[in-house]
Amino acid sequence: MIRLVLALFLVGCAKVQTQSTVCQGQINTFVPHETDCWRYYTCVNGQAFPQECPEPFIFVDARQMCDYGDRNACVNCPATGIRNFPVSNSCTKFIQCIEGVQFERECPAGTMFDKAAEQCNVASAVQCVEVNCPAVDDPQNPVFVADPSDCQNYFICVSGEGVIQRCPTGTRFNPTLNVCDLETNVACPGAVSP
Repeated sequence: MIRLVLALFLVGCAKVQTQSTVCQGQINTFVPHETDCWRYYTCVNGQAFPQECPEPFIFVDARQMCDYGDRNACVNCPATGIRNFPVSNSCTKFIQCIEGVQFERECPAGTMFDKAAEQCNVASAVQCVEVNCPAVDDPQNPVFVADPSDCQNYFICVSGEGVIQRCPTGTRFNPTLNVCDLETNVACPGAVSP
């Protein structure tokens, strides 16, 4: 019993310690949460008080307030400079951070967002597959999506995002059956027949 009480005390101390270091040296201000862009801390005389923005708002550090934003494209923008970040399951949309403020942008026609270069690039030079997954999973009817650029790959939709999978050597994804099937049973555009 004493060990349990001691363990709970130590966990509580660790939580308080984490929150108190967030506001260390801060008098009366707001500080963004480490991982969730809709959460933040109110710092009062160096002590942290966790807060959450109401739906659909996110915390914008540069403005020190909750403002409209896409929680699904949650990006903790750096306070200074300009950076671009990809949006999940989109080949053309990206988040642009300018001096701590985020903006959703879209690449011009014929281009896609290049994650490595952090900018829009000619579509033929970008490896990207846009997967349209339902936002809510149905465990009885999982959603599978073929990869149009590689017949051995496919995506399983999980929580609105496509998780890439690869069929074993000698097989291809069969979108009719939603299984990895023998190469001879699956037509693959641009592939040489075995």
